[in-house]
Amino acid sequence: MEISSLDFQYIGQLIYETHQLSVSYIDPQGEIIFEYTSKALQKNLNYTSLMEQLTTYPYDTASKDYPIFISIEDFHFFFINLNKDNHYLGALLVGPSLTPANHHIVKQNFDCDNQSVPTHHYQQFIAISLFVYYLIYQKN
Repeated sequence: MEISSLDFQYIGQLIYETHQLSVSYIDPQGEIIFEYTSKALQKNLNYTSLMEQLTTYPYDTASKDYPIFISIEDFHFFFINLNKDNHYLGALLVGPSLTPANHHIVKQNFDCDNQSVPTHHYQQFIAISLFVYYLIYQKN
């Protein structure tokens, strides 16, 4: 089964609509090709700063065999490298998410409303990452 960039967009849209997690596709040059996120989060300068940090991450050096987790200042993300026939296509970046333990403090410091940064227990976040990985590669 072949997967296309339209499939990546559809997967991103479904993850955003289902779990309210922002989803971005970052191409091999570090450019954000598409992004599903709330308007409130997109306008937040702290979020913009986080995304600038994340676009410089060397995604292509990480494994494609499983989701990779990143945390920046209590914000949690995961990404899945997209490869086809050993050719690197970019990365699907999902997040930020907060844990239930720190969401009130971080949201106050991040200067955002309660809906703009979702809160997920770490087990749920891991399950979402494995689900997205399975949708892309059809393997456990």
